[in-house]
Amino acid sequence: MRLAIDAVAANEKIRTGAGEYAFRLLTAMMKETSSSEGVFLYTESPLHEMWPQLPENWKSRVLPWPVRGWVGIRLNAELITHKPDVAFFPSSGIPLFAPPRRDKSHASVATVHDIGFDRLPQLYAPVDRRRQRHALHGMIKKCAHLFAVSEFTKSELTHLHHLDSSRITVTPLGVNEQLFQKADPSAVDRIRQTYHLSRHYFLFVSRVDAKKNVEGLVRAFTIFKEARGFGDPHELVIAGPPGFGFPDLKALVESSSVRSSIHLIGPVSEEEKIALYTGALGYVNLSWYEGFGLTPLEAAACGTPSLLSDIPAHREVMSASGGGEGALYVSPKAPEEIAMVWKRFAEDAILREKILESARGRLKLFSWERSAKDTWEILRGVLSPDTLFTPKPL
Repeated sequence: MRLAIDAVAANEKIRTGAGEYAFRLLTAMMKETSSSEGVFLYTESPLHEMWPQLPENWKSRVLPWPVRGWVGIRLNAELITHKPDVAFFPSSGIPLFAPPRRDKSHASVATVHDIGFDRLPQLYAPVDRRRQRHALHGMIKKCAHLFAVSEFTKSELTHLHHLDSSRITVTPLGVNEQLFQKADPSAVDRIRQTYHLSRHYFLFVSRVDAKKNVEGLVRAFTIFKEARGFGDPHELVIAGPPGFGFPDLKALVESSSVRSSIHLIGPVSEEEKIALYTGALGYVNLSWYEGFGLTPLEAAACGTPSLLSDIPAHREVMSASGGGEGALYVSPKAPEEIAMVWKRFAEDAILREKILESARGRLKLFSWERSAKDTWEILRGVLSPDTLFTPKPL
C-alpha cells in the first residue's frame, strides 16, 4: 500500500489541538508500520528536529509553497501526479482532487476534531468558520472513512450531519507519560524566574481565543482575587498562541483591577509547558466547546489537578461513568459562580488531591499506541467494499 499523509500541521514547532494529535499519532504509527507499506509524509518545510528517525519505508516529501493554499493547491497537485492508494488527512481539510469516496482502488480518510463552528459559529472568525465548514463537507463527501477524536465528536457528526455511526472510528488523543511527568524542581524554578511568577499560580494552556472562553476565565479570576483582598498571592498564567478575539481579551486583561496578577505569556515550548504544569497550583480551562480536551490529562500527568467547564468532552475524558471525578466542574456561563468554585478549589488541598488521584486513573485509558493501531486497521482495510459508506444528504 502506498499511503500519503498530510503532515503539515504535525510539523509545526508550536502545536495545538489538531497539530499535536497529528504529530503524536504519526510518531506512534511509525512503531506499528509494516515493510510492505510505503508511507510518504508531505510537509511544506523540512521535518523539524523533534521528529524521530523515520522507518526505512517512510519518506519525507517537502512541497514548498510561497502563499496560502498549500493543501488546496500544492498538495492537491502532488496527489494528482503521484496518486496514492490511500490518502490520510489527520489535521485539516482535504484537497479537491483527493481520492473520491466511490473510487474502489483509491481512498481518502480524514480526522474530524470538533464541529464547534456548527454549534457556536459566533466564536469563530467568519473566514475560519467558512473554511472549516467547507473542509468538513469535503470530508463527508469524499472520505471512505472518518476518524473522530472522541465519542462526543462522533455523536455530533451522527446527529448534525446524519452519518452512519458504524463508519466513524474514535481515535482519541493520548498522553506520553514518559514525556509528561513532574518536571525537575530546578526547571520549575527557572520557569518562575523567566515569567516572574509566584508559587501560587493557576495555569491555562491553549489557543487564546473566544471559543476557549478566556474572557470568562479572566472575569472569574478577577472576582476571585478581589474577594480575597490585598496581599493575596494567587496569579493566573495564560499561555498559548493568540486566536480569534485576542485583541479584546488582551484589553480585558489590561483593564482588570488585578492585571498585575495576570500573565499573558504567549506560546511556550513543550519543555516550558511541562514545567508550568508542574509548578501550578491548578489547571483551569473554562472552554465553551471542545472536541476532546487534552490539556487536563497533560496536567494530571504532571501532578496538577484541574478546574474545568462542565461540557461533554471534558466529562468524557476526565470522569468515569460509574463515578470518580477527575476534575472539579463548573458551568462556564457565570463568572460569579465560577469564582465561588475557584475559591473552594484554591483552599481545599484534600479536594485537589482527590480529583488528581481520579485524573491519574484516566491517563491509562488514552494511549497513542492504541489509537495508532486502530488507525492502521482502518487505513489497511479501507479499500475493501464493506468499509465504504454513503452519507445521508446534508
